[in-house]
Amino acid sequence: MDNRSTKAVADYFSTLLDEKPEDTAVQTQPLERLLAKVSEAAPQVEVDKDLIDLQILDEVSPVIEEEPEAKSQQNTATVVKVESEVEVELAVEVKQHLENVLEQELDERFPVLYFTVGEYMFSVPLIKLKGIHILKKTNQLFGKPNWFKGIQIERGHNINVIDTALYLLPEKDQSQLEQSTDYKYIIVLGDSNWGLACDSLVDSSELTHDEIKWRPELSRCPWLAGTVKERMCGLLSVDALIELFEQNESI
Repeated sequence: MDNRSTKAVADYFSTLLDEKPEDTAVQTQPLERLLAKVSEAAPQVEVDKDLIDLQILDEVSPVIEEEPEAKSQQNTATVVKVESEVEVELAVEVKQHLENVLEQELDERFPVLYFTVGEYMFSVPLIKLKGIHILKKTNQLFGKPNWFKGIQIERGHNINVIDTALYLLPEKDQSQLEQSTDYKYIIVLGDSNWGLACDSLVDSSELTHDEIKWRPELSRCPWLAGTVKERMCGLLSVDALIELFEQNESI
């Protein structure tokens, strides 16, 4: 990445985070170091996780005969109570979207993977990844947004491949984005079947919280948790991305 591209990347993320980019050179390492333990035929990095099954127990209250007026008052009170509970749930949900959950989840030191999409570099916590695959020919689906690249089958499982540039950089010129990207890999997110297409896997490193410029809230661009100060690249919020994909929402 030349100086002009580096400056463009820094300017882009500084606009989102209202911080001035630091004049720091981007350091890269050979891809072979990152994929040293990954099979060439079907490269994949598995992350073991404990699955917790949640059970919802519904309690049925006994039916008690009451006078019509008493029933009416109770129904009114029930409606008000239900509406209040819904409002509280929505308020909690909105608050969770606004808060930077990733900052609270990660340990003080955590490893991240760096990858490129066109002239932009992004990072993602390794603990939030399910696997990495070589991008093959995807099956296109009708009625999907332009950022839905298609489906790739890996080991009997469907992976929904996202055109990362079109999704994360919607304000950029689409034709220029298509010309600047050369997708070769799929980074599968979390426990989902969603994967980000990327041009290259740069390297990985261990970071501390102090090395991240965290965003105080995620009301705008909820997928961007912060910026890696040294490399001036965005740190992705995987859970937020998965939720947006599931809701079929653009940003």
